[in-house]
Amino acid sequence: MEEGLEVQFGGCCWLMHSDHTLHQPDTQTLVLADLHIGKIAHFRRAGVAVPAAARMETQDRLMRSIEVHQPKRIVIAGDLFHSAANKDTEYFIEALVAPHQHIEWIWIAGNHDEATTRMYAPFFQRTATEFEIAGVRIVHESVNAETPTISGHIHPVVYLSHKGRLKTKHRCFVLEGNNLLLPAYGAFTGGYRITPRSSGRYFITTERAVYEL
Repeated sequence: MEEGLEVQFGGCCWLMHSDHTLHQPDTQTLVLADLHIGKIAHFRRAGVAVPAAARMETQDRLMRSIEVHQPKRIVIAGDLFHSAANKDTEYFIEALVAPHQHIEWIWIAGNHDEATTRMYAPFFQRTATEFEIAGVRIVHESVNAETPTISGHIHPVVYLSHKGRLKTKHRCFVLEGNNLLLPAYGAFTGGYRITPRSSGRYFITTERAVYEL
């Protein structure tokens, strides 16, 4: 298992991992955002040609993250689901949440979660609009926070230029002021291109590691 890239934020240590998770080792908490479970089924139902094999990719990824990190708590910082309940959202609850009740599941509602919160809330130890760890707030969306805050929602990516006009796209963590922005965890989420600024720190993910630009 990769050790993760350590950063200090809000007075405590956090580890950024290449699987797009953020780990707080003292509390054995894993934080991730923007899974958008059910999005592929939603698109396929609307006639969009998305490969059926991609439907389980995010669920399988989270299963591996649980096996690797062995968290005692998982905080999902919003947009766990994409829209209304469907077979993929049901599978997520049945295959990941229900069998892992030894883990404390915290679900922070995002703007895409409104249609499913009431249905699936009983499977989680807590549902809320925010959660706090060692004085650090975790929310779905945050801009210019006054206190240390972790959030998702943006799906940040950066493009790196290489020789021969080659460009590669990377999901990234962004640390600027009191804001620590998470990359989207879901496999089928898209990304919002950001331009690094001198006032921030940017950490790109690859298949095997996290690097600071």
